[in-house]
Amino acid sequence: MKQGPEYFRIGVVPAIVKNMIGIKISRQTVYNWIQLGKVNSQGQVEKLKAYSRCGGWYTTTPDIEKFLRSIG
Repeated sequence: MKQGPEYFRIGVVPAIVKNMIGIKISRQTVYNWIQLGKVNSQGQVEKLKAYSRCGGWYTTTPDIEKFLRSIG
């Protein structure tokens, strides 16, 4: 049976981003990426895909990677 991606609480995303690209961000930055997005080089707003489950926000490593590529 194929297993889906692992979901991470938003609070651990800053550590994941630091491991991926070496830049320290805050938890508030992650929430801003989810709610407001970030403008990419083409002038379009990209948002970090996140999922509301059990009273918290979660995202996956592939979603983080896709978001970082789109704004990079």
